[in-house]
Amino acid sequence: MRIKLGKEKLIPIGIAAVLAAGVIAGVKAYATPDADTGYRVVCLGDSILGNVRDETSVTSVMEKELGYQVFNGCFGGTCASLSNPTHRRTFYEDSMNLVSIVDSIVRGDYSIQYYDIAANNYKLPYFYDAMKDFEDVDFDKAEIIFLEHGVNDYSAGRPLDNKDDPYDTYTYGGALRYSIKELSKAFPKAKIVLVTPTYCYFVDYMGEWAGDCTTENYGYGVLEDYVDLQLSIAGEFGLDIIDDYHNIGINADTAKTYTMDGIHLNEEGRELLARTLAKFTKEALN
Repeated sequence: MRIKLGKEKLIPIGIAAVLAAGVIAGVKAYATPDADTGYRVVCLGDSILGNVRDETSVTSVMEKELGYQVFNGCFGGTCASLSNPTHRRTFYEDSMNLVSIVDSIVRGDYSIQYYDIAANNYKLPYFYDAMKDFEDVDFDKAEIIFLEHGVNDYSAGRPLDNKDDPYDTYTYGGALRYSIKELSKAFPKAKIVLVTPTYCYFVDYMGEWAGDCTTENYGYGVLEDYVDLQLSIAGEFGLDIIDDYHNIGINADTAKTYTMDGIHLNEEGRELLARTLAKFTKEALN
């Protein structure tokens, strides 16, 4: 089943600040999963799901809709792909990105992430507690793993793909393929579902319009090019994909209604996304 549900000009450093910092609304009391069933649903992603962690967060609203707990393993400012040209994963830019998180999940060892969170000032207040919660997740019991990454790969100017190496983790496409392959191999019972980013626009330091994701190209295309690659990869692997970019209803006309800053979802936007993910989950698991 494929559900298609819903293509910034800040200077690059401004984009990084907005995407990494976001707005952190409250701190959710971290709950442990049911001892018998564990977390049935796991979300791995960026600030769109990660930065708000109170009762209005995407995963909290999903829990209310579903009646069971949803794990929020998402971290603001992170990409799917790797970036470090020295091929080390011992600093924030790489250790917290999807590829490295997946490696740690498969190994059951999060020491690299703990080290980097402790050593690096470029982290958000919830990172340590959120990382520690991974220890409560039995991924063998996960029924759905949502992968929600893309807007940061786009704005950071990560290459879309490497035609000579489809598993090049320094590209967006390679990172997704690698993560899908590793998770599928380690947890064959889990349904892996891709989630596209939503439309976004950008403002400058004065709060004035500075372009949107349909016009701003940071080296490898506009946001829709990254979304289209996600759609293609879902087809390659026979995966479901929730296409929020095209179908969720957030666009140039409605983005102010659903976002806080053009990128990060406000409470209304988070509820919209949560209900979209919950609807898919109900249909897939019931």
